[in-house]
Amino acid sequence: MDFEVTNNVGNDEWQEIANRCSYATFFHTPSWFVAFSETYSRCEIVTKRFLFVDGTVALLPLMKQRTLGNFHKSYLIGPAGCYGGWISSSDLGLEHITAIAEWIFRNLRSFTWRLNPLDERTALFERDATVVDTTEMLFLRDFQDEAQLWKSFKRSVRKEINKAERAELMVKVAENWNEWEKYIGLYKMALNRWGDKATSKYHMDLFKNLFGLKSDKIKLWLVMRQGDIIGGNLNFYHNKHCVEWHAAFDSRYFGIGARNYLVAQIISDAMHRGYVTYDFNPSGSHEGTRRFKQAFGTSQVSADLIVLDKTPYSVRSVKKLLRLFRRFVTRTR
Repeated sequence: MDFEVTNNVGNDEWQEIANRCSYATFFHTPSWFVAFSETYSRCEIVTKRFLFVDGTVALLPLMKQRTLGNFHKSYLIGPAGCYGGWISSSDLGLEHITAIAEWIFRNLRSFTWRLNPLDERTALFERDATVVDTTEMLFLRDFQDEAQLWKSFKRSVRKEINKAERAELMVKVAENWNEWEKYIGLYKMALNRWGDKATSKYHMDLFKNLFGLKSDKIKLWLVMRQGDIIGGNLNFYHNKHCVEWHAAFDSRYFGIGARNYLVAQIISDAMHRGYVTYDFNPSGSHEGTRRFKQAFGTSQVSADLIVLDKTPYSVRSVKKLLRLFRRFVTRTR
């Protein structure tokens, strides 16, 4: 099907389409892209607008990322390896999504794309996946009430929740920047604890920019003991989808069920507010994290990654060449 691709995508149009798209997540909205572009100077929003000959309009939220100066350029179909891909307020047919996918593979020489598990049609492109991955989801409509939901939790989770209740832990949503700063302090402590095992390290300004959006779709949930913040979960909300994106806890309080208790309370809140899906997000290679999520009675859903680099010299190759050059210079001095 013939189409025209343009860059003239305003945030208002983008947000409206995302609001009317049943499979769009927070990761498809302008807020997510704006927070990253304001944090990392090497990132630029280049979202594309597809106008098909039948009048259908679709958007491809897209970010361009420059590394090694301006030598290497790559694209993120969703920052931070989160769900990406097309969105539309119209029903896209197979010919529409095939055309968009072909445009991606033809025009983006280097890109990362995590297939959106809420759009069943992305399964057509799982054959192109370079990293097979999954996410853990709770389908909240499967439960008649909170009692049935909690019965789906494994005994180990319910035991930890009971510990937290005996310790009189409290849960709240962060209301001011001071509380966000205390959460960031816990994240810094966690990074020190994880060391080289940390697979992602986010600049602290990213949290400041997310807070600055003042969006009701961004909630930092906190668990507290005697007035002190001992952990938190940063969750995003869009349409009927609630997803965990980030978490940090004071390790001294793992023994009293702080993490299990907080997650259970957030899930319960999402259920009461009519959310259909509670998404724990992919765990990557962290099997311990995956097991923690599965203890809440989740279903495993495909969330594969497509990572392609069709440029003559990948970033890895360039870095290798630079190392060899520096060694050569050192030897010849």
